[in-house]
Amino acid sequence: MKRSKEDRVKRRVILIAALIAVGIGVASWRFATTSFGQLVEDVVYDSPAGQIKLPTKQGVAPANYQVAKLAYFTPSDVPFVGSLAGDTGNGFSDRYDFENLNAFSIPQAGSEVGDRDSLDPSNRVLIGGMLRNPNFRFVHIGRYPYVWRAGEAVDNTAASEVTVFTSIDHLFDPEIPGYGPNAANPPAGGLGGVVLEACEFTVWGTNDVAEAQRAATTPNYFGVGGTGVMPSNGKWVRASLKYLIADGYKDFNGVTPFTAQPAGTSPSPQEGEDFSSQWQFESPVKYIAVYANRTRDEKFYVADPTGKVPGNIARSDEAEIDGIGYIPATVQSGATISGRVINDQNGNGQVDADEEPLPGVLIRLVDVNGGQTSVTTDDLGTYSFTGLQSGSYRVVERNLPNYVDTGILPGPGNTAQGLNTIVVGLDPGEQSENNIFLDGLPPPTCTPACYNSIDVWLLFDGTRRQLYESIGGVGKIYLLTVDRYALSDAEIVDALLALDTPQQRLNAQYVVAQLNAGSYPLSVFNRASCFFNGPNMLVRLPGNPRVVDLMNQARMLYASNDLNKIDQLAINLEQINNITATRGIFCPLADP
Repeated sequence: MKRSKEDRVKRRVILIAALIAVGIGVASWRFATTSFGQLVEDVVYDSPAGQIKLPTKQGVAPANYQVAKLAYFTPSDVPFVGSLAGDTGNGFSDRYDFENLNAFSIPQAGSEVGDRDSLDPSNRVLIGGMLRNPNFRFVHIGRYPYVWRAGEAVDNTAASEVTVFTSIDHLFDPEIPGYGPNAANPPAGGLGGVVLEACEFTVWGTNDVAEAQRAATTPNYFGVGGTGVMPSNGKWVRASLKYLIADGYKDFNGVTPFTAQPAGTSPSPQEGEDFSSQWQFESPVKYIAVYANRTRDEKFYVADPTGKVPGNIARSDEAEIDGIGYIPATVQSGATISGRVINDQNGNGQVDADEEPLPGVLIRLVDVNGGQTSVTTDDLGTYSFTGLQSGSYRVVERNLPNYVDTGILPGPGNTAQGLNTIVVGLDPGEQSENNIFLDGLPPPTCTPACYNSIDVWLLFDGTRRQLYESIGGVGKIYLLTVDRYALSDAEIVDALLALDTPQQRLNAQYVVAQLNAGSYPLSVFNRASCFFNGPNMLVRLPGNPRVVDLMNQARMLYASNDLNKIDQLAINLEQINNITATRGIFCPLADP
């Protein structure tokens, strides 16, 4: 029998009135077809921190999700009374085993959802002298992000939407006083307190495994409070809260959390896994980071009609996460270019063990069509460009103020174009790594030094050998003639003796410059005008180059066929190497 229009309106009025009676005002009905074919409605939740309007789906999470694996985490406490970040818990076995903290491993607690934990007999643990297999094992997250992985480490499985299964702490958290098994529903203040407890975190994603590891070991990585802080390295995307799932992982008692019941009623509508949340990324990600530390989604920072901003009032230090579900998607296995920028403090053009990275350096990636993107190096001096198509690219570095180029080390198969550009040819899915730029900060004044000639270094064998020991061996001396580092002192001596061609002369002077600079650290940054080759006779060269400038020119020019330029560069280096001295030091073979 068809109902009249008046009957349909009357039934809807009754439905809305029933919702209002349990403390839930319906601000609007906004229907959207989800991938699960269910309807989502905007619901206004009352809470002591103000009203919160959130899209909400009745029922439980979809059955076709897969469980993400907890991949990276740092167990730690947060410095606030009552916070449990870094521990594992299991909900409540009984009042004497409060949360059974750390009764089982963090990866096991974070990589299963709901009673899947307890269905596996191998998950039993010793609690109170008995082997038990409690439900709702979860991890506490605080200042450190916990990072889950979609699929296996080596496949291209990813997630564009994730379900965060929370485990609501009935007894401990201040957001929901009076909420718990067989308590009155809705609790005092409304269900909004429960929602605040179920959404006390933000969600982030990346396809960079190194970045996922770095985030999990760095406190306050996404900031403190508010909606969190997006890292400036371009490697992360933020997920947005799409909707709540009212009954969470599973409806254990067949009663929705919206059901109004007095205290003592059984079954209780209040379950510890209520109000899971669905989050959406703009593009698929491999690694999903969940982060607490007083952060929430932007939907919690909307002022209610009274002016209250719930996110500003209800600030939580930690979140209890049962697990992460996702519907598998595919992330395109694009190619990657990565590398580092190093503070080459001694200017030797090599990466030495005690040299620090340079953060904040701008790195541009330019494709064959002139398209550009840029990143800045992180605290470890690293940079990366991911999701690239095959083809040719230029990686271009812009030095920090006052820093000079001391070297460039292209990754395997790549070539240097000057000292600030590496040319990379990418095959599909290729990972081009270790593309390194070396920069140094020259001292403000000339570094005192005594530079000696080819003949002197050949004459004093003992001095030469002592230098090898101080700089780390003969393998620190580069030979242009063979395009590698020396293997023995005999190779270095042969290089100093071979002076027949322009290339040989340049190679010999280049070797001597390395021996001289190695004898007086930082003198490689001296300009030509720092040196004297006789009483009051300054070394004068066009442009007044630094020693490191001439050495870099030698490495770039050697392979060319321009014999005139090669010969002139050898002469310029010889003027600096020809028994010269700076002020502020006594040199037995030279008089400044």
